[in-house]
Amino acid sequence: MTQCLNCETQVEGNYCPECGQAATTDRVTLKRLLQPEFLSGVFNFNRGFLAACISLLYRPGHLAMDYLRGQRKRYFNFIGLLLVLLAIEALIWSLSTNSPVTFISQAFEASLRQNSGFAGFDSKNVETVLYNQRLLYLFGVPVAALLPWLFARRLKLNFAEHMVVATFMLALSTLYAMLLIDWIGLLPLAFEHYVTFYSFSVLPVLFMNILMYWQLLGYGQYAFLLRAILAIVCAIWVNITVTLFMGLALWLVIKPA
Repeated sequence: MTQCLNCETQVEGNYCPECGQAATTDRVTLKRLLQPEFLSGVFNFNRGFLAACISLLYRPGHLAMDYLRGQRKRYFNFIGLLLVLLAIEALIWSLSTNSPVTFISQAFEASLRQNSGFAGFDSKNVETVLYNQRLLYLFGVPVAALLPWLFARRLKLNFAEHMVVATFMLALSTLYAMLLIDWIGLLPLAFEHYVTFYSFSVLPVLFMNILMYWQLLGYGQYAFLLRAILAIVCAIWVNITVTLFMGLALWLVIKPA
């Protein structure tokens, strides 16, 4: 008899009689991420989408570790979670008077105008990149996972598991962006006022990213100072890495107007 990793019910047989999760759960590996049974569960809404979102709000690091330790039935698939949140955010942006797309596009153009050779660009291509910016972040996940994998060895997580953590962090950033700034874009505010709200929303999101790694690193029994430094470094590294991928995509689509 074993204990269910999801609900802690005593299990006899291959599946938990209470929640239906398999009695044994494989670790996340690069090979497993490509298996059909894993991919088929990406959008299984029988699993806890709402539970995952609530956990992201105040215990993101514990959520990631719960998932990695086998609580797969309790929480929504990490890839599906991110993609659903991205879809909701994209819908909000499409209905908004102001959005991060407007803000970033104007900031990007302003930085280009400082170059004496600036001749304009195709704004439609830039907007396409910006509307899909968080999807582009997914391409940066393997690089984002590299530094935490190298530095946080006490967690005993493999590279693929650190990719899961980075994906959860993107979901966390998306959820908090919706709560802090995206809905404000639906209001009939002047763009200048929206920019003020946008600027103030950046720090809370970064704080939650750091909190996620702080909670996660608690499983590695790090000393307080080292844990704090690693949490800050890992969170900033993930943010910088995925943002650079978006920046690269922007430069690739620039064409003279």
